[in-house]
Amino acid sequence: MSRFPFLLLLAHLLLAGVSTLAVTVNLDVPVGPVVARWGWDIKGNANRFSGQRDAANAYADANANLLRIPIFAPLHSANGDIDVSGSYGNMLNSINQVLAVNPNVEIFASLKLSGAATFPGWVSQPSAAWPTENGSVFGDAVQKPNPEHYSGLIASYIDWLRSEGIKIDYLGLNNETLGALTWDRYIDTVDLLPSRLDALGVPAEYRDFELVGPDAFGIPTSETFVQNLMNVGRLDTIDIAGSHFYPQYASGQETDWEDLAALSGKPLWHTEVHMPVGNAEYVGIPEQAVRDTLSVLFASNKRGVESFVWWGYNNNENSLGSLVRGNVINSTLGAYPIETTPTFTAKDDAPQQPLYQAYLNGDRVALWVANPGDALTDLEVEIDFDGIVAVPGTRSQSFSVTFWGATDTGDAAPSQIASAAIAIAADSMVIDLVPENSVGVVYFDVWRVGDANLDGLLDQNDIKNFVDGWLSEQSGPTLDSWMKGDFDRDGITSMADFVILRQAFRDQGLSLPSLSELATEVAEPGALPLVVSATLIQLLLGRRSRLTRR
Repeated sequence: MSRFPFLLLLAHLLLAGVSTLAVTVNLDVPVGPVVARWGWDIKGNANRFSGQRDAANAYADANANLLRIPIFAPLHSANGDIDVSGSYGNMLNSINQVLAVNPNVEIFASLKLSGAATFPGWVSQPSAAWPTENGSVFGDAVQKPNPEHYSGLIASYIDWLRSEGIKIDYLGLNNETLGALTWDRYIDTVDLLPSRLDALGVPAEYRDFELVGPDAFGIPTSETFVQNLMNVGRLDTIDIAGSHFYPQYASGQETDWEDLAALSGKPLWHTEVHMPVGNAEYVGIPEQAVRDTLSVLFASNKRGVESFVWWGYNNNENSLGSLVRGNVINSTLGAYPIETTPTFTAKDDAPQQPLYQAYLNGDRVALWVANPGDALTDLEVEIDFDGIVAVPGTRSQSFSVTFWGATDTGDAAPSQIASAAIAIAADSMVIDLVPENSVGVVYFDVWRVGDANLDGLLDQNDIKNFVDGWLSEQSGPTLDSWMKGDFDRDGITSMADFVILRQAFRDQGLSLPSLSELATEVAEPGALPLVVSATLIQLLLGRRSRLTRR
């Protein structure tokens, strides 16, 4: 791709004393899968979305599409009774508020971890097939759950939700309890569950869910569990390989996701994404907690994770963590990560090192910048692709830059720091200020080759622009030359640009008239040179086509 300096760019850089490109975004190189799901977790606070405004914050303002709900095992009795007066009642209210905002939200039910009290005593009572065995949940001694009883508890939970008109889409039997619900007991629980549902008369539509497992504390632990399933030929007991992966704890490395995918052959979910701005490890440096959280999240996506769930610490949607979480959802859901340099790692980067990662959704780019250090001035961003970057004013809201103070961890909304970004060339921009200790996102639109009039469509209007601009010359690629059909950015609208335009139309399943037809159809003065050269060009095109078919 040609690179031509612009006077504005040179003047800006000379004044700023900046001489090198700091960030490069390559739109044509995806580095991870499309993010298919983003959810909020209410296991820690079942009442979190009990109000309409709270639900709208998370499922309208932040357009999440998954809700993770708790299975409170201690609220279940051996006779099938369930205490729905407190926590479950709050949970039900939150579910209904969320579904009222977005009825298409999927439900992910998962065991709530409660230390030694995670499983009620009756669930661990022995039987002939499953004698009493001691286990543990994070160092707390427990008796391992008996699959014959635990499967009954899960069935009664599903049946109760059915009676409330709620269907679950995903089920997690294990949530950091692998020391108690071991792989063999897990398999038997899965195998017994259908008969338990049959006994309760649960119809087919309420049992059409996928199993997420093992939902372990760290990825290596998840790998061990999956390996045990594979050793006995029972990978069929999980549909999705889910795991937790923490910024601040030894829970594996980002490459472990690839190992888990290879081992399981299943889609990958990060089932509990933490942003520990208030944790002891980050006291006094919340900006580093935000940066580390984003590095773990983005690195996981780049290693194959397609769906995520935010762990929720509190109800306050105005806090720094909630604000960043909501903006991450909106910028990544339905998008995929694209090559962004300088790169980063999830665990090993030096403190205060800035993080950059861009996401592409259609023609919309979101570039995240987490800066836990000193301010950055005149940050230049090069956009590497065969198109043109949006210029402010060419499309409504085509460009925006927002940074927030990453040290504002109180109840009030974090301070928003104004920062101008200038689109200064067809393929680069300068962000004049990235504030110290901040986190932000830059949105901009891009237009692909063929879209001469910058409306996001390939149609007759683009053809007219091309014809009008035929053989026009300029000193270099500019917005004006692009709108005259200079798609190869050599400063002149020529035969090479027609070939690019024709291919762009073909890629969209559209046909493009021949050059002679274009000259006839568009009666403009700029079209006259086309008539003169049409015969020769058609011959050249025909010869090229014949050579291609050989």
